[in-house]
Amino acid sequence: MIACCSELRKKLTEVFERLPGCTASPHDISLAVDRLILFSVYPGSPSRAFRVALTKTTKKELSELATRAASLAGALLDPKLQKNKARQKLAEIIETLHGTSIEALANVPPWNPDFVVDMGVMRKLLPTWLRDETSDRASLAADLRLVAELARRACPRETQDEGRQADHRAHAVARRLALDFFEMTGKRPTIIVPPARPAPHLVPYAGAPQHTRPAVAGYPQGDYLELVTDVFGFIGVKTDALRCAREAQKKFDPYRHSGKGD
Repeated sequence: MIACCSELRKKLTEVFERLPGCTASPHDISLAVDRLILFSVYPGSPSRAFRVALTKTTKKELSELATRAASLAGALLDPKLQKNKARQKLAEIIETLHGTSIEALANVPPWNPDFVVDMGVMRKLLPTWLRDETSDRASLAADLRLVAELARRACPRETQDEGRQADHRAHAVARRLALDFFEMTGKRPTIIVPPARPAPHLVPYAGAPQHTRPAVAGYPQGDYLELVTDVFGFIGVKTDALRCAREAQKKFDPYRHSGKGD
């Protein structure tokens, strides 16, 4: 982990140092790099536990949870069966449940006063026990039978898929880079699109009339866009850099960002 951070720090530092017209001190560049490293360790989109899924998707998750939990519970009672892959898969299923599935499980009325399901234990500790080969198999099997019954009884509410979640980290990074770019170079973060230019005349064969390729529309470019693109690549942001850079450029206000306004 330390080696990875050191390599990332080196790459990000080089990105700022090669900015045309950069007048930032090593200290200022180091601060900018520290911020980006912090951004790199946090996911940009909320986990599935905070997302609303289509009812069909929720029912499918609950059905798979019930089936796999019941199957693994039976297998754990046979000491000859290891079922490591099945245990790993079930742990992943529990950890990636959508919020609608978690809600449905939590709302199942108690069917036996002797068995009360703690959703916190189920979501946080059960995956750990599943991955731990030293866990007591009989106890784990009893827990899985309970989870399987819970999933079978769960009745999700009717919901619509919220769709893909925005990567808020990507836009935050682009806005921060806009301010860094302005403070380090004294130039506003701009994206330019050069005018289209016709390609050179082509002569397919000797004596033939000259032909000109159709004009090709210019493509966006600029030092700020290159900075955003490089940083996104280094810190693992998958969102389109051009879209985020354009949005940050549109909303950029050096006085509002720096606190120097009225």
